[in-house]
Amino acid sequence: MWSLELRRRRGPSAAVALLLGITCLGEATAQVPERTAEQVVARAREIYAQEGPRAALPEFERALALFRQGDDRRGEAIVLGLIGNCYKRFGDFPRSLDHLQRALAMKQELGDRLEEGKTHSHLGLVYWEMGDYARAAEALGRSIAIAREANDRQLEAAALNNLGLVYDEQGDYRRSLEQYQRALELHRQTGFERGESDTLGNIGGVHLLLGRYREALDYYQQALAISERLKLKASASQDLGNIGLCQLGLGEITEALRAFDRALALAREAGLAKEEADWHKGRGTALARVGRHNPALEEYQQARQIYEKAGLKRELVELLQDPGGRSRPPWRPRLGRDGLPPGDGAFGGHRSSPRRHRWAACARRPGGAAHTPRASDGPLPSGLHPCPGSSGWRTHGRGPRPTRACLPRPGPP
Repeated sequence: MWSLELRRRRGPSAAVALLLGITCLGEATAQVPERTAEQVVARAREIYAQEGPRAALPEFERALALFRQGDDRRGEAIVLGLIGNCYKRFGDFPRSLDHLQRALAMKQELGDRLEEGKTHSHLGLVYWEMGDYARAAEALGRSIAIAREANDRQLEAAALNNLGLVYDEQGDYRRSLEQYQRALELHRQTGFERGESDTLGNIGGVHLLLGRYREALDYYQQALAISERLKLKASASQDLGNIGLCQLGLGEITEALRAFDRALALAREAGLAKEEADWHKGRGTALARVGRHNPALEEYQQARQIYEKAGLKRELVELLQDPGGRSRPPWRPRLGRDGLPPGDGAFGGHRSSPRRHRWAACARRPGGAAHTPRASDGPLPSGLHPCPGSSGWRTHGRGPRPTRACLPRPGPP
């Protein structure tokens, strides 16, 4: 009875305390200010860099709604471009182009030349992914011209890097290296480490394609050091996977498997479907090299399932035609790498239909006739030479070597 009476007497006091606590909590919560659209964009960029586009997209969409509520057309245009980049990364090129073209029209209407230049760089990369190299080079050329007009070295560096990707895909490695080396100089002058990392990786990719595995490995390790220091999961995944491809070329199978394992874990965390499948394929090739055919087959099957689910038809065709890399070295590069969140820069991406397959597209130099580079075109910079057994500078097969689209330095929308 005594204990029951005590509980009854304490009950009202406890209820009052609880009520007061809830009231105080409500007041404290009410005092937390709503984030501005600019703050939401900044947070979305951080998420993109660290976790990947899938995690960042909801924040970009929230920022878009906030800019529209505030009738901020410039902010709306910038975020439309950022969302377009996310869709490109997902391989949804129609939605990507829709967002980017709307962003471009708004920026031209506003007379914002610098932002217009950034969106031309975006569009160039979408066309590059679709295999439309003439339109890609045209869009990137516009971006470079606007960057020089505005004396924006960061945008110029990004567009030069991305133009190098177009020349890479055409097999014109001399011209691609010229773009990369100039971009690298500009990135270092402006102190933009993420761009420096991307371009280092792309230079490594040319060495990898040409069979210079030690040189390629050195560039990829430099890129990885920056990616890890900046805590960029997506970039680190792609650096590690490329390192694994170099080690396959050097016959270092155990080290390659370790690199692919680390790359796979980061690709899953960042939601990078294509890279996850690519590194399963890399593991399968490594396992097949040492006679572990059943585990290798399991890796190829996992890669196939991911390619099918993500709608990556070109990669699926390559896997089905040559699952173990028997007709070509499995470390031969293939383009399709992105990087990091821009101010309104340029992300890389995946595949979707409709689009032109890269391996079916005519390789055409901007403003010129179709051209397949040959050894007779002259020596490559820094003593580069074709892969042993190749007929020239042109690559006829492509394996899973993602390259990086470069991004301008993030800035306020």
